[in-house]
Amino acid sequence: MCVIIMHDADASIDREEWDDAWYANSDGGGIAWTVGDTLELSHSMTSDALWKVYRKACKQADQVMVHMRIATHGSPRLENCHPFEVRKGEVVAHNGILTQLTGSLKKDESDS
Repeated sequence: MCVIIMHDADASIDREEWDDAWYANSDGGGIAWTVGDTLELSHSMTSDALWKVYRKACKQADQVMVHMRIATHGSPRLENCHPFEVRKGEVVAHNGILTQLTGSLKKDESDS
């Protein structure tokens, strides 16, 4: 199942924890973070690229959300990486499959 990590500015995970999480969930990932009233998003298919963004985000963020994906539905591609901005300033990420949606999706689309 995917990994979701959420923390405030005074906390973070180290590289070993990051690598452990990515190893089991290596189908892409994303980060959302806030700086004041501004929401930032970044997605990547590689651990190292996402780690660099995460470290930078942790230095300036009020809050950080990380999602590391395992492709339970939808192919491993950038467009399927969470978190998704659903409204201005609001993001969503989830674990598992939203079964109500899977019947109406193409094979390579995420249920998100």
